[in-house]
Amino acid sequence: MTHEGLELLKGVDYDVVYPAGRKAVGKYTVSVKLKGRFAGSGSARFTIKPATASVKSLTAGKRTLKVAASCRPSAKGAAAYKIAYRLKGSKTWKYVSTTAQSKVIKSLKKGRQYYVKVRAYKKVGGVTHYGSWSKTKLSKKVK
Repeated sequence: MTHEGLELLKGVDYDVVYPAGRKAVGKYTVSVKLKGRFAGSGSARFTIKPATASVKSLTAGKRTLKVAASCRPSAKGAAAYKIAYRLKGSKTWKYVSTTAQSKVIKSLKKGRQYYVKVRAYKKVGGVTHYGSWSKTKLSKKVK
């Protein structure tokens, strides 16, 4: 850090306080406090979201679709998945949630195709944190 051409030294001119567990999904605050010849403090909030999931496979069955989701193996925080699907030609998405990595969606229209996308989410302290939606995939015709 610099201030009017002076270089501030960590531990001498300022201290940084990092929150514990800041690598897990949730909201955190980092604080900076100036000391010595300088006065003042500041803080910044940030959120760690679950990793982006992807549609691993789509299998069309008899009026069903089996959706398999996947997340990076090293990604922490994917406690559950939200699956969005819609009939090809429709603009309305329908949603289902699952804690498993695959889900069978039932009561679909025979001979039609569906768009599907997924995202990971996790509840922390009563707040749900969502990852980004995956790319949308088009299914084969439902039998």
